[in-house]
Amino acid sequence: MKKIKEIEFDMFENGLDFIDNALKPILDNHDDHDLKYSVLHIYAGTELILKEILKTEHWSLIFENINKANIMQLASGDFESASFETTIYRLENVANVSIPENAKKYIRQLRNKRNRMEHFAFKEIDAAIKSNVSKVLSHVIELIRDNLEIKKYSKRSQQLHASILKKSAKFNEFTNLTNAKLAKDLEILKKEKVRLIDCPECFQHTLPLNENLTCLFCGYNDTPENVVTEYVEKILGINGYEVIKDGGYYPVEACPDCHSDTLLVRNDTYLCFSCKEEWKHNELKHCEWCNYLFHEKDVEVGMCQDCIEHNIERYISGD
Repeated sequence: MKKIKEIEFDMFENGLDFIDNALKPILDNHDDHDLKYSVLHIYAGTELILKEILKTEHWSLIFENINKANIMQLASGDFESASFETTIYRLENVANVSIPENAKKYIRQLRNKRNRMEHFAFKEIDAAIKSNVSKVLSHVIELIRDNLEIKKYSKRSQQLHASILKKSAKFNEFTNLTNAKLAKDLEILKKEKVRLIDCPECFQHTLPLNENLTCLFCGYNDTPENVVTEYVEKILGINGYEVIKDGGYYPVEACPDCHSDTLLVRNDTYLCFSCKEEWKHNELKHCEWCNYLFHEKDVEVGMCQDCIEHNIERYISGD
């Protein structure tokens, strides 16, 4: 049993070490090379810490295939460890660990950044990286606090944990300072009644739905079509391909005003990312003929104006 406990400490210490050493290059605005490896290491460290929490329930749970769990392979490290999604599932459903939805969302976004850095050209917005790391960091710190007893771990682990806490405060300072600088611009947008949404790149509530479609915090900018797609995937956590493949509903439709495929369907409203119009759910209705949304107040026959005109033309022509 003592040997297993030592391995337990090693995994936790390695996770903390990955994160601690990766934070300084991000805080110090190092070059792209250093930033790339920082993100890779922070994600790796986060996964190790999640597995450490899972391992406190039972060591076999960190094997991808529990049926092949072997104490000798655990000691040597020569085994296929649980994937991120498997780890999350077991933490929540076996170990009964509560993981906030935002925590999973931010960690998955960091994983996506890591994947792009590993397989494609590295092109990321510095402020967006800092913001994403800051949010992941805050949740990792909370998960450690709520599920692990730091004092039971090695002195080195305790030192690394303390160092991470100290550096995390600098991320908070960065976020607070940036938001303070944006206060005037945000106030102007508020007076102009410009709607703000969460940015799908940095997750700050600083992306105005106006002609520019540019996040004030990180500078993220794209077309309305791409922004709504990114918003649905990264903020709402809905993958269009998976939803459509499984026969589900993808919450983006054609706008009845500008006809762009940028109308976000939310719980109680429709919001167009192109023309910025917004409606309550009871103000729009699906046409019984073409299934496109239209203003229900315009007609009362369950049919949009285009379909009405089309059917009138067919009737007149005798088709």
